[in-house]
Amino acid sequence: MSETPLDLNALGEFTGHDPAQTLRLARHFAETARKTLVEIKTARDSSDLGTLNRLGHKLKSSAAMAGARECAGLCIQLEKAPDLPAALDLVARLEPVIGGISTYVQTLDGKPAGG
Repeated sequence: MSETPLDLNALGEFTGHDPAQTLRLARHFAETARKTLVEIKTARDSSDLGTLNRLGHKLKSSAAMAGARECAGLCIQLEKAPDLPAALDLVARLEPVIGGISTYVQTLDGKPAGG
């Protein structure tokens, strides 16, 4: 994958491109995504389509703001998933994406957060 899971330049727009603040914001988004994924898994395990749709909506905005394009795209689809099988497929695709975001943010420690 040639593209990173987060666009640090997009995050930098919110921090005046301050590397420490950008890294802090990236960490915050990764933590938010992980916590939301826990909620998504709970809704999946309960076969709760309405909650899955709502959680897709909840995460899409912060994912878009963070430049997590793949995550945001999957969240948009999850928000609009018409039935449980479609939602479950999206959850299965979203899990490794959020894992990749977390891994990527962990690699940023000790590196400049400006790009």
